[in-house]
Amino acid sequence: MSSRADSGFDDALTVCPFCSCGCGLHVQAAGGALSGVVPSATHPVSRGRLCVRGWAAHEASRWGARLLFPQVRERGTLRRVSWDEALNAAVLKLNRLRDDGRPLGVLGSGRASNEANFLAVALARSAFRTGTIDAGLRGCYESLLPAGASAAGQLDPAALERLEHADVVLVMEGDLARSHPRVATGVLRALQRGGRMVTAGWHRTELSRLAAVHLTLGAAAPLDALRALRVARGAAASAGRPAQTPAASDAKGVEAAAALLAHAQRAAFVVTPFDGDLNLLRSCADLIGGIAADMVAAGGDAPCILPLPVRTNSRGALEMGASPNALPGGYPLDDAPARARLRALWGGAPCWSAGHPADEMITKVDGLVVLADDPAEYAASPSRTGDVLQALDTLVVLDSFATPAAEAAHVVLPIAAFGEDAGSVTSQDGRVQRWNACVPASGEARAGWRVMRDLLAGLGAPFAPASLDDVSRAIQQAVPQYAPCGPEAVARNGGVLLAPREDAAPVAHSAQGHPGGERAPAPEAAPSGPAGWLLRRAGAFDWNADHQVMASPTLRRSPAAELRLHPDGLVTMNTDDAGQFGLREGWRVHIRSARGAADVAVTLRPDQERRALFVPYAHRDRLAAVTGESTVVEVEVSLA
Repeated sequence: MSSRADSGFDDALTVCPFCSCGCGLHVQAAGGALSGVVPSATHPVSRGRLCVRGWAAHEASRWGARLLFPQVRERGTLRRVSWDEALNAAVLKLNRLRDDGRPLGVLGSGRASNEANFLAVALARSAFRTGTIDAGLRGCYESLLPAGASAAGQLDPAALERLEHADVVLVMEGDLARSHPRVATGVLRALQRGGRMVTAGWHRTELSRLAAVHLTLGAAAPLDALRALRVARGAAASAGRPAQTPAASDAKGVEAAAALLAHAQRAAFVVTPFDGDLNLLRSCADLIGGIAADMVAAGGDAPCILPLPVRTNSRGALEMGASPNALPGGYPLDDAPARARLRALWGGAPCWSAGHPADEMITKVDGLVVLADDPAEYAASPSRTGDVLQALDTLVVLDSFATPAAEAAHVVLPIAAFGEDAGSVTSQDGRVQRWNACVPASGEARAGWRVMRDLLAGLGAPFAPASLDDVSRAIQQAVPQYAPCGPEAVARNGGVLLAPREDAAPVAHSAQGHPGGERAPAPEAAPSGPAGWLLRRAGAFDWNADHQVMASPTLRRSPAAELRLHPDGLVTMNTDDAGQFGLREGWRVHIRSARGAADVAVTLRPDQERRALFVPYAHRDRLAAVTGESTVVEVEVSLA
């Protein structure tokens, strides 16, 4: 059991590549391949524990469908080529589009390191001179931030510790125990210390069954419960009403939840990406921020607010500048000092304009560079997204795994996977942590930052750093709060916590995610279509479709079984509604909207809103003919 031959076991300390918990683990290797992981007993996040995804973190790199060799598409087929030939092909295609003035874009990812994402931003704004740079799940994460705050501005670096000592925890969740297990453990520790929990979501989860109060969100007006909670909390605080637990028959429990919050001494709010409607997520974040502000205005302590991204390094990607609306560090596009720092680094005349976000990018560009991402993973219709990618003039994909995006690419550039590369990531609480290489990259794969550097050099960009240390120093120059993140300074156990940025005001974002002043109220999605039932697409990401999950023999069992059980799709229905139809678990219904129709199976839930159907995110593609790009539509329902 060892890591690299020239280092001790501790040199294999790295960060779990899943969710956003930021757990530390030691990677084991045998025979030049990853063989297992061991949780770090001293890491401040994991504390010697890992969830099932953490224990299986090494499996995808070893057994997954890997991209091992550079490939170039010729006459419709990808052909293995040398690295020089692949890079030359990518540069020629991208340079032709740039010289012709045709739109280009770059897509970064929370699955990539800070260093690779920073170079991806340089590729877009410096080499391509475009603001069309984003990370696939950046918008989802940014929507959860309090109004007026950037990731670097106002997040609590001690949030997990404060969460564990909270006396009241409000969780906006889809299924926290599955999506962010380490944070769910923090909630359980708070309950063990005598704290109380309020959950809010489309329906109950395993965690919400431990809650003192659960608020079921309505499909048509999901914000009503939070709005009522804010008003009731103020009234309860003014009246000095004692905290109470609702009876089982209390469907909403707003007054009981308000009484708990009104008397909380140490409140914590956990906000997850429980829905794909970014306007809804923004509004929820703003309402929770409003409740927190009310508590402070009444003389209480500031509650802990913990917004949770989907992927490990979503915050890092955003702070590296993988956003169409901000510069590295979260600085506004017109920030003069930030521009001066980047101009000194990148040279030439970088683009300071806003560009297209990830969900629009593939339909707005002729050429696209994708770094460790697959747009189909978070698209409303993955099948349609695949067709759009295939229609691009030029698609260059840097990835470790054989994703649908890689299968559609014109040039495939294989990059190192988990355990094979070095770099840094940033957890949701601002902890900059080091990735460490444990084994050589598989096949002919290269480090992601190095491939990005080679593209920059091939396109004639003045900024093409020669080493990973050079990239780290460039990040420190462009983003001053990252000054401690160089390889020589990152602590082996737990990383370095970033201090909040003090030299500029945090970036504020409007409802559309563009820089602005106070964030405008986000409109709720309006149902459309024939009168009747509501069909809502729930969730913002499906871990079952993640390529690292599907490449893991351990993790893929559950999603593979679900797909076999429901190959034509699934919706959830209220148990009483099903009784009126005479439906039983697993039976099929016919759903029709103004856009189209589908026959799908139903699973029954007693705890969701009546006359509403919810589409689990994993089945959204099978219902795309009904929903289109909309999050919620009106539908007619009949027996299939």
